[in-house]
Amino acid sequence: MDVHDIESAISKLSETDCQVLVIDGFHVNHDRLEKLASVLGKDGIGLVVVKDDIGPDANPGELPQGTTLLQTPIRKPHLFNSLHARLPAGYEKANTATPMEDIGDISLNPNLRVLVAEDNRINSVIIERILELTGIDYQLVENGQEILDSLDKRAYDLVILDMQMPVLDGIETYKRYIRHCPDEERIPFIMLTANTTSETREACEKAGIAYFLTKPISARQLVNTIREATETSSGSSEH
Repeated sequence: MDVHDIESAISKLSETDCQVLVIDGFHVNHDRLEKLASVLGKDGIGLVVVKDDIGPDANPGELPQGTTLLQTPIRKPHLFNSLHARLPAGYEKANTATPMEDIGDISLNPNLRVLVAEDNRINSVIIERILELTGIDYQLVENGQEILDSLDKRAYDLVILDMQMPVLDGIETYKRYIRHCPDEERIPFIMLTANTTSETREACEKAGIAYFLTKPISARQLVNTIREATETSSGSSEH
C-alpha cells in the first residue's frame, strides 16, 4: 500500500491487512502522532520512521513504543531487518514466504548436523524452512551462549550464527569456541549479518571465520555455502 500523507495512511489501515507502517519522518508532528499511536496501539501495527538526520539520541516526537528509526539513504538489509522487527508475534510462521525457487539440484549430506543461532524470528523461520527442505538434522538456538552450551552436549558438523545477538555476539562466540577446542576438532562457522561494510568482513576474517553471508540470504546461497564449508572441513579432517 502506497499513500502520500499520514491521514490517508490512517484511513487505509482500517481497510487493509497491514502489519507494518513505514512513514517519512518529515510528516511526523504531535497531532498526527496522536492519531497514529491510537490506531497502531489498537491494531498492533508496527511502525518504521524514515529520516535523513538520525543522530545517536534521535527521536522524532513522542513515537509509539517499539518504533524503528531508519536513516536515509535506505540500504536493503537495514530495511529488511526493520520491517521484520516490527511484525507482530506469530505472523511470520503463517505468512513468511521462503525463497526456495533457486535451490535446484543442490544436495547435502543427509547425515549433517547443523546448529543455528538467530534471534530474529523472521530470519530464523527462513533458515529453518531452507534446512527442512534439504533434509539435514538441525537445532535452533537464540544466542551465542546457547551455541557454546549446545556444542558441549552434542557433536555438530557446522554452526550458522548471526553476528549481532543478545548475551554473546557471533564473533565473541567463535573466539570462545576456538579458545577451548583443539584445531583438529573444530567445525566450520557461517556468519550471517545485515552489515555489508568491509570492516565487518575484515572482523570476521581476523577472527578466523571463513564463511560470511549478508542478509537477506537466498536458499541457494545458504545451501551452497553449507556444502562448501562441510566438504572442505571433511576433506581437511581426512588428511
